[in-house]
Amino acid sequence: EGEIAMPVDVVLNVYDLINQTPICCGFFHTGVEIMGREYSFAGGGGVYDIAPRSAQDGEFRQSITLGQVASSQVAMSVLDRLRPEFHGDAYSLIFKNCNDFSSAFVKALLNRDIPGWVNRLARLGRAWPIRCFLPPHLKAGGNGGATPAQAPLLTRQ
Repeated sequence: EGEIAMPVDVVLNVYDLINQTPICCGFFHTGVEIMGREYSFAGGGGVYDIAPRSAQDGEFRQSITLGQVASSQVAMSVLDRLRPEFHGDAYSLIFKNCNDFSSAFVKALLNRDIPGWVNRLARLGRAWPIRCFLPPHLKAGGNGGATPAQAPLLTRQ
């Protein structure tokens, strides 16, 4: 006999990448927590998972419960469909970042988006003419040939 599917919470974990008091936008990292694992996206490795609220590049800010998915199997199926789109070489701080992954994952699971303030700074960076003045390593297509170890998201002071 088959197992009974149980609804599973979908939680967005938000981290500060710098010491900040954001007013309209800020530098944030996100991961989507499902069944005791947090899924995110980074340059080099693509989609990865960690223990919830333990991202190394940021300071945990808050968890936001966004809804429930029918089962963990549904969530893993959606994750498997998204992985090819979010391979490590596709990462760009402005054009395809961890928040874009979280947004795509949550939309596919729940038919809703993550809160707009989370990725507002990157969306502003995508706007014309701002994108014309971005340094080469922040433009679409990656990090200028640097590996993630050579090009951290942001350096801490």
